[in-house]
Amino acid sequence: MPGSGGRIFMMASGGFALSLMPEMAADLGTSTPRIGYLVTVFARAMAVGGPALLLLLARLTPRSTVLILFATFPPRPAGQRP
Repeated sequence: MPGSGGRIFMMASGGFALSLMPEMAADLGTSTPRIGYLVTVFARAMAVGGPALLLLLARLTPRSTVLILFATFPPRPAGQRP
């Protein structure tokens, strides 16, 4: 079945995120249900924003796409906060 690997990955990573929610809540000083809302908002933003970004950038060359994405979302070292 095509795409079954992607489905398995999504199910496994969803369980991983759920197991980290109490730690995230403690680190951010909030409740686990509020982190659940944050995860939901993130998932919805990715579900809408991913395809929209794909459509907007589909006509550009790969080099132009990377330059635009780096200008919009500059890379930072891991662990560095804005």
